[in-house]
Amino acid sequence: MSQIHFEKLTPVKDVDLRIYNDALNFVFENNDIRNVAVSGAYSAGKSSVIESYKEKHKELSFLHISLANFETTEQQSIEDKNNNASSNDTETDAKKDSDNSVVKELVLEGKILNQLLHQIDVSKIPQTNFRVKQKISEESIFRITLKSIIFIIFALHICFFSKWCNFVSSLMQFKFLNFLQITTKSISLLFSGFIIFRIACIAIYNLIKIQKNKSIFKGLKFQGNEIEIFEKSDESYFDKYLNEVLYLFDNADADVIVFEDMDRYNINQIFQRLREINGLINLNRTKEDKDPLRFFYLIRDDIFVSKDRTKFFDFIIPVVPVIDSSNSYDQFISHFRKGGVLEKFDQHFLQGVSLYIDDMRILKNIYNEFMVYYNKIGTTEQDYNELLAIIIYKNIFPRDFSDTQINVGFVSTLFNNQKEIIEDNINRIDEKIQELKEKIDLCNKEHLRNVNEVGMIYWKNNDYGTRIPNVSSPEYVKRKEIVDIIKNNQIGDLKNQITDLELKKSELKNKKIRELITRENVDTVFNICYKNFLGEKNDFKEMKSSQYFDLIKYLIWNGYIDETYEDYMTYFYPNSLTINDKKFLRSITDKKAKEWTYRINNPKLVLSRLREVDFREIETLNFFLFAYILDTERNNKKYLIIFINQLKEEKYFKFMKEYFSSAPSLILYVQSINKYWPSFLSEIINWYEFSYEQKKEYILITLYYCDNEIVDNINNDNFLSTTIASDPKFLEIKNPRVEKLIDEFSRLNIKFKCPDYEESDKDLFEAIYQHKLYEFTFENISLMLEHIFNIQNKDDIQHKNYSLIVEDPESKLFQYVNENIDQYMTIILENCGDTITDTPKAVQELINNEDIEISKRTKYVEFLQTQLELLQDIKDINFWDLFLQKGLIKYSETNILQYYFKSGKGLNDILINFINIGNKDFKLSLNEIDSKFGEKSASSLFDDVIICNSLIDDKYRNIIAELRYEYSNFCIKEISERKIKILIELRTIKMTAENVRFMRTTYQSQFIYFIEHNISEYINDVIEKEPISNDELLCILDLNIDDSFKINLISHTKKPISVISKNYSGNVKKYILQHNFNISELLPLIDNYEKQSDMIKEVLRELSEKYIGIIIKNHIELAIGLFEFLISKEDIPTENKLILLTANINKFSKSECEGYIKIIGSKEYEKIFTKGRPKFEVTEINKKLLDEFKSKNWISDFYEKDGVFKVRHRKLKSNLETSVL
Repeated sequence: MSQIHFEKLTPVKDVDLRIYNDALNFVFENNDIRNVAVSGAYSAGKSSVIESYKEKHKELSFLHISLANFETTEQQSIEDKNNNASSNDTETDAKKDSDNSVVKELVLEGKILNQLLHQIDVSKIPQTNFRVKQKISEESIFRITLKSIIFIIFALHICFFSKWCNFVSSLMQFKFLNFLQITTKSISLLFSGFIIFRIACIAIYNLIKIQKNKSIFKGLKFQGNEIEIFEKSDESYFDKYLNEVLYLFDNADADVIVFEDMDRYNINQIFQRLREINGLINLNRTKEDKDPLRFFYLIRDDIFVSKDRTKFFDFIIPVVPVIDSSNSYDQFISHFRKGGVLEKFDQHFLQGVSLYIDDMRILKNIYNEFMVYYNKIGTTEQDYNELLAIIIYKNIFPRDFSDTQINVGFVSTLFNNQKEIIEDNINRIDEKIQELKEKIDLCNKEHLRNVNEVGMIYWKNNDYGTRIPNVSSPEYVKRKEIVDIIKNNQIGDLKNQITDLELKKSELKNKKIRELITRENVDTVFNICYKNFLGEKNDFKEMKSSQYFDLIKYLIWNGYIDETYEDYMTYFYPNSLTINDKKFLRSITDKKAKEWTYRINNPKLVLSRLREVDFREIETLNFFLFAYILDTERNNKKYLIIFINQLKEEKYFKFMKEYFSSAPSLILYVQSINKYWPSFLSEIINWYEFSYEQKKEYILITLYYCDNEIVDNINNDNFLSTTIASDPKFLEIKNPRVEKLIDEFSRLNIKFKCPDYEESDKDLFEAIYQHKLYEFTFENISLMLEHIFNIQNKDDIQHKNYSLIVEDPESKLFQYVNENIDQYMTIILENCGDTITDTPKAVQELINNEDIEISKRTKYVEFLQTQLELLQDIKDINFWDLFLQKGLIKYSETNILQYYFKSGKGLNDILINFINIGNKDFKLSLNEIDSKFGEKSASSLFDDVIICNSLIDDKYRNIIAELRYEYSNFCIKEISERKIKILIELRTIKMTAENVRFMRTTYQSQFIYFIEHNISEYINDVIEKEPISNDELLCILDLNIDDSFKINLISHTKKPISVISKNYSGNVKKYILQHNFNISELLPLIDNYEKQSDMIKEVLRELSEKYIGIIIKNHIELAIGLFEFLISKEDIPTENKLILLTANINKFSKSECEGYIKIIGSKEYEKIFTKGRPKFEVTEINKKLLDEFKSKNWISDFYEKDGVFKVRHRKLKSNLETSVL
């Protein structure tokens, strides 16, 4: 066996000093630096720095004074708090604190003197009064004794010389004593006196020396009074024995005195004392020209709260810690690698635990102890992380470790409380279950179904007097929650929650303590106390107040210290019953059953101690024992049968359920239960305490691992098949054995009703699809389209279902559908929402599939919205009418002709309606129709179309135009006027005398239209045979035809034709005025003279001149142009012209009238304007004209004299002529 590597806890002497060496050299190079602080945290490496420096500088002498105090700062703090808590007097507290500080200071001073005294050679401090116990040599004692005897003998020789001489004389008879005669001589007295004097001198010298060094005579008494030096008992040792202290330090024969661990006492006054002493010592040394004595203080950084430490020390050397929680992991790695055990640990564990280790000595000792435990009690079955956790626990809390070994420590108490922790968790779960059950009960009793109804019950008035629901009422909130649960159908969810909570309860009993700890209960779990039989409590305050208490939490919470912690603390002897096993056997004999989860360490050994009859008792129900029997069925079959029979007879379903949750081998469990209790699954399938997941896992294991015969026994009355098929989430299986499951599903004829794709294993779902192991329903078909065909449009799935399927004729879904095509059609019709938009290909396949009932195909067409290209693709002619009626056939000449000629129904209403709905013009070929459908087929179609008034005009026109037939002798009656117009427009009715006669008599209202559209032929060929009537002529003249046609038609009559209110063109109107003038229209035409064209004005002037008498007779006001034309005509008499002037004079000024008079040529009237003396015949016309002149003030008056009219002129005013207004 190779040597095990250990780590020593002493300071290291080979530290790489670097800057520390320079700093210490600086200290020794400056004699005024005498008090030096080497500061750093505990285990920072302060001692190692000093030891390494000593090793490199052997010329320097170091004396170490170690003042270790193992009472932690936390403990002191607790004691101080406890002391303070127990006192109510502030002054008393202060006095106690002062007394404690003085006591500690005295202890420190005593320890310093004691260690200093024992490290200095006694021979170098002879004057000290401090007694040092030393071993006295035998030789020294012998010499002193011999000198004392010699002194006494020679003193007696002198005092009793005469007697001695007599005595020697009496002995002379004995010759061998003759040598004594010399002592009776007088000279012998001189010798004796010399010896006595010499010994006395030596004694007196030594006595004086002792008195000088030891001061053995300390006091003097005068008259009964004793004088004591420093008689106060609480005086400082340094003050009381200052000379002694200075003497000891000065004679210590050291260059440096190192004070270690003084900071653990938290007494800063000691530094002041030592500084004073150092000053006094070095004062004398300076006088004696000696090197200074330096004090080194190894202290932690926080010994002084403020900046005072720079006042105490001449130089401070900070030491960077070699380890803290940030780098302890690296140290762990280094040490365990050296020990060859690093690979046995979980690196995450080392990383975690290292965060709590900040002391190198503790770390090294943990390593050393692990190596000891590992090599002493370690086994291959142990977890080395847990072993290390125990070692860490032992080093951080050694006292509690010892207490835990006797079952009174914190750790043992915590694990002994595991049952209480479980019960607390179960109680909390029970509270939640009860709360859910109460909600379910309230839901069952609640009669309201709407939140508004709840609000109406709990009304309140707001600030504005409006009634609103009292939402702050607890009753309202609670009842509203119940109504919401009912409304959202969440009662099933509440029941599922209860099932889940029951499962958690059963799982709790098997959980380790680390699994029971949560963020919510962690403080409660670790806040424990131990109570003995006498009621004495230990609340572990010392441990809980430690800065390392979180380390214990970490180790336990993460399972590194668990229920098996005892296995890592002591030896274990194999082949012996453990305490747990003994307790279990005892529970059977005592008839006090343990919980089913009670741990049995050695089931084999326990089973060997049991009898068959014991397995009929409830006390043998144990998970670990059951697991072992299942695992060893071959050797323990009889026990297994009895065990299962007990479970079966007593219906211990709860045991079965909880074991299922923790069974080490579910396969063995399920196989055995199915073999010896085949009805078990059917019995628990509706038992709610078995969770859904457990039931499904049980079924899966049955399918995976049980023989067909056993599975068939379980599937009695198709129980198993129905259960699996009706479970939508059954395919939600992690890592399923697909082939095995498919074989079993097929063998059991399982067809899944509605599998849940989202939760299902995708490979298994694919296999279900490929093997058609799902019910033939719309939901399942849609599911396959959505997830296998990747169709995301749900409208397509609903409305064009078969189109999606037929796209992949090789797919399993296509095969499955066509195997059940009639059922498929039923499904589609029920779920399409009365709308189907299949592709033409899909429609053709379904409509032409004779395996589908005709009624279903008819219904399918009624829902269909897809238009087919060709009617002929529908093999069954009986569907043609429906397709046309629904507009499901493309509007085309081909489909119309196909129906007309092949349906046997000709141009029926269905075809007519189909033709009418189209918006496309036909392209028909007579030759193609006749060649495809037989000779004269086009003519037959034409004959049917021409009499079909139901066709809309556009379609009627289009078909007639395309067929291009015409009638020379048209004799078809009862065609609508609109259709006749179309025939006329298309010239289907040819312009012949026969057709004119037929149209004039039969279609009188369209006769003019017929003439209009054939005007040229009529004029050229027919008018002579069938002349036009005057009324017909007038109608035609109103038409928009060429003027030449109108003039030609007018030329065939002599009857006058009216032109007023007619929109005849100028040429037609001129021709009528010239050849067929209606004299009754003269005056109206003259009235509108100015509105006429120049061409018509010219005709009107001619007519006015011709019919001037009518104008004069009616005193018509004429247009200026026409007036001027007439008065300028020489053929018109002057009298008539004057009459025209009289009728129009109101429009003229005096000057204009004068001009017109001149045109007329009446000399007498001209005199009126030249101030002559005109004379006029007494006539009616002259009288009227003169009256007009008088009214216009052109003349003053006129009078009759001598048979004539004479005129009086107006007198001029201011030589100005009065103007006629």
